[in-house]
Amino acid sequence: MRMVAMLAGNGWLHPRGSIAYTVKYRLEISRRLTGPLAGEVVGRGTVDAESYALADARRAGRATLTIANGDSFAVDVSGDASRSADITVVGRISGF
Repeated sequence: MRMVAMLAGNGWLHPRGSIAYTVKYRLEISRRLTGPLAGEVVGRGTVDAESYALADARRAGRATLTIANGDSFAVDVSGDASRSADITVVGRISGF
C-alpha cells in the first residue's frame, strides 16, 4: 500500500437511522500496489467524538462521514474505545 493522502479535520458522522454527530476525523487514503486488487484505492482511519455518538454509530454499523470540504463517504464503524472508533470507507473513493 502507498499512502496517497491524509485527510484530517472536523466533520460529521451520520449513522443510519440517527442524527449527525460532530466528530474529529483522520482518514488515510492509500492505493494497493500488488495483488489482484492492485490499483484499488482504500480509506481507513479513526473518528473521535462523544461516547454516546460512537455507541450509536457502532450500533448502526454503517454511517456517512462528511468531511470539512463537504465530501461524504460511506464508512463501516468498529472498535471498542469509548471516545474513538475505527472507520473503513465502503465502496469507491473518487479523486485519488
